[in-house]
Amino acid sequence: MRARILPSAVLAVCFGLTALAVHAQPPAPRAGGSLRFATQADPDGLDPHRSPADSTFIVAMNIFDSLVATNAKGELLPGLAAKWSIAPNGLTYTLSLRPGVTFHDGRAFGAGDVKYSLARMSEKGKSPHAADYEIIDSVETPDRLTVKVTLKRPSARFLSDLAYGWASMVPEGAGDELRRHPVGTGPFRFVEWVPDSHVTLARNPKYFVAGRPYLDEIVFGVVPDETARLTSVKAGDLDMADRIPAQAVAELRSAGVKVDTFPRNTLSEVAINQEQKPFNDLRVRRALFHATDRNAVLEGAVFGFGRLIGTFMPPIISEYYLDLNGRYPYDPAKARQLLAEAGYPNGFETTLYLPQPYAEFVKSGEIVASQWKKAGVRANLVVLEWGAWLDKIYKKHDYGVTVIGHVGRLDPITLLERFKSKYNTNYFGYANPAYDTLIAEADTTHDRARRKEVVAKLERLLSDDAVCVWLFSTDGIVASRPDVHGYSELPVPGNRLLEVYRAAK
Repeated sequence: MRARILPSAVLAVCFGLTALAVHAQPPAPRAGGSLRFATQADPDGLDPHRSPADSTFIVAMNIFDSLVATNAKGELLPGLAAKWSIAPNGLTYTLSLRPGVTFHDGRAFGAGDVKYSLARMSEKGKSPHAADYEIIDSVETPDRLTVKVTLKRPSARFLSDLAYGWASMVPEGAGDELRRHPVGTGPFRFVEWVPDSHVTLARNPKYFVAGRPYLDEIVFGVVPDETARLTSVKAGDLDMADRIPAQAVAELRSAGVKVDTFPRNTLSEVAINQEQKPFNDLRVRRALFHATDRNAVLEGAVFGFGRLIGTFMPPIISEYYLDLNGRYPYDPAKARQLLAEAGYPNGFETTLYLPQPYAEFVKSGEIVASQWKKAGVRANLVVLEWGAWLDKIYKKHDYGVTVIGHVGRLDPITLLERFKSKYNTNYFGYANPAYDTLIAEADTTHDRARRKEVVAKLERLLSDDAVCVWLFSTDGIVASRPDVHGYSELPVPGNRLLEVYRAAK
């Protein structure tokens, strides 16, 4: 953030207020009230099995439930499945469903709904996430509250694949009507959707979590224009908005708006193509890492709202996150030494591709290119429109270096497998047989301790081989009125407002 010099008296007041804010306890939750939540885009329908859009799951995850739930740490928790067991061969999952759960239309939830939903979200050509569930071989329903799912092969990630919004349970027989009139078991029931205006939800009084939700009503207002969204929050016309730009935080706080930050399941990096010279040389890749002041990139690109990463794992996936940030300290002299050893005593020239319209990545690239000059690497910046970037880099691998980001998943292997030698989206040109072997083991073992050990080895390999210049995981920034409490972000697309409440005035 830009440094400003303030009088000592002002600083004392600011620090005092900050301390009070940090230590102040939120008021006790209370039931009742309405929340007006600003979204950037209209939902792409409200059928969880037919939409790929985040704008759908911001709303739909409050209408529907999944068999497995998750929390802000990415831990797997019971959802509509109260418990489960896994056969010793890792192929059969026995799910015990919660009794007494009903859909919003009064129908009882049971095993038939689960079998139907699993089949529906596996439909190729209809479900955007069908590939996640093609591993299912068969689904049996021994009784109304028991489901047995048998897989074609062992998969340690299967349970996490049941925790996303697109794995929601819908009533048996439900079809295309879900797009406009969704019926779920979730904490809120659907009331109305006025396209390009708002979606209204009302509290589900029969929700299976006692005392939840707190709110009586949520109105998701569609406000695509960023300036209008921020103005509405400041004026009190809206109660909450997410995806706040980092540069707006100071202005919002000065206007009395509460701003909270949350770790997100995202990663940003300088991707390096090892199929092109000179990037096939490990010394060159390590030199680029030493030539990058990642703290300065974090500060300059996103105003410091994020966390540095030293490998391809976001800190929010806390069970598997390995802090390797100290592996390559910023050291331009060390970078020049490594380049000289690799045969580039005078550095070299390259092209650094930046994707538009992603300002965070463009700004990161501008800062990185400026820093690399000190090590003798002259990076010419080329900005590509998103479609052109996908074609040139993601599909054709026609590049040397680029700045880009990825959205994480709940299971670490879903992230890490993209570096397998023959993986279809390995546009990094990374090929390491030892890495491939470890991926195969981590993807099938249910031994939690062993899996954690193997994932750590994978993360270290990506760091040791300097596969990318790992930059940071951004924070989610949420603005709300001072009386709104209980919000937290989940490491999956969309969110749930189950715990949100309005304090008494």
